[in-house]
Amino acid sequence: MLATQPADEGRAKMSESTNEVIKFDVVVVGSCMTDLVSYVSRLPKAGETLHGSKFSMGFGGKGANQCIMAARLGCDTAMVAKLGKDSFGERYMQNFIDNNVDV
Repeated sequence: MLATQPADEGRAKMSESTNEVIKFDVVVVGSCMTDLVSYVSRLPKAGETLHGSKFSMGFGGKGANQCIMAARLGCDTAMVAKLGKDSFGERYMQNFIDNNVDV
């Protein structure tokens, strides 16, 4: 559910369908990052290039991580952030939905 009007209170917003005030325990305004991690057998020397043996992606961003952890601890949470209209943004949005974070 997306807020379409300014909230009357610090932790509230208006429901799009019923115009009732919805309150949250935690509202985070912050960043969403996708961590791209490549693993190597050792640290490279100055100017050296190493080829990775493994690659992984994960969800990052200080605000997003805090919001998801608050939701996992049982808080009613909402996240305010900018996501791209690409596969990274879509995956991030699904991650919020899967973790019961209002967006």
